[in-house]
Amino acid sequence: MNDQEEPQYSPFRSPKFNAIERLVCSYLIESLSASQLESVIFVCKAGMMLSEQDAEKIQLNTGPLRGIYTVAQRLFSAKPVLNQHEEVQYYEVHTGSLNYDEDVAPWAKIRWYPHYSQRPFVTTGSNYRVSGKDDPEEYHKALAEGSPKEAFDHTNRNLIPSGYEMLVSDFLEYAIPFTQQAAGLLTELISPETYTDMLTVYKGARKND
Repeated sequence: MNDQEEPQYSPFRSPKFNAIERLVCSYLIESLSASQLESVIFVCKAGMMLSEQDAEKIQLNTGPLRGIYTVAQRLFSAKPVLNQHEEVQYYEVHTGSLNYDEDVAPWAKIRWYPHYSQRPFVTTGSNYRVSGKDDPEEYHKALAEGSPKEAFDHTNRNLIPSGYEMLVSDFLEYAIPFTQQAAGLLTELISPETYTDMLTVYKGARKND
C-alpha cells in the first residue's frame, strides 16, 4: 500500500474496537434472519459471551442459557434417517447427556409418552421388533414404568417427523420468550455506532454471497 493512500475503512480497525460488544452484536443480527431454532442458538451464544459483571449490569440471568443452547443445538443438528428395513423416516435426537431436571423437565410434555410420535411397530413374521421388546404392550409398559428421563431419551431416538416437529415446538414455546427477553437486555450493551458498523459488515457479507 502506498504511504500516501488512506487505509480502507473497517470497523475492526476502529480505535474504540470492543471485541465482545461486536461479537454480541453480530450474533443478535444473525438471529434476526435465522430460523427459530437458529435464532435461539445465536442469542444464547451472545449471552454466553458476557462476563458475570456485564450480565449483572443488564440483569440478565445467564443460568439457563447453556442448557437452552445445548438442547437447541441437539434439535437443530438432528437429521432424518431412513430405515431401509422399516421403510420409514425417523429422527434420532441424542438427549442422554442432558441434565434432565434443569434442561428438559421445564418444557418437555411426556406425561403421556406417545405425545412425541415414535416409529411404528413393524412385524417380521409374527414378531414385533422395536428396541428389544417383542410385544408393543410390553414395550409401552416398560417405557411407562421407567424414569421420565429414560422415557424421554428413548422416545427421542425413535421420532417420526411429526413427533420431531412437536418436540421442537414444545421446546420453542419455552425457549423463545426467554431468548427474546435476553436479546432485549443484550442490546443495552451495544452502542448505536457498533450496531451500524456491524450491520454494514453483515449486509456486505450477504451481498457478496
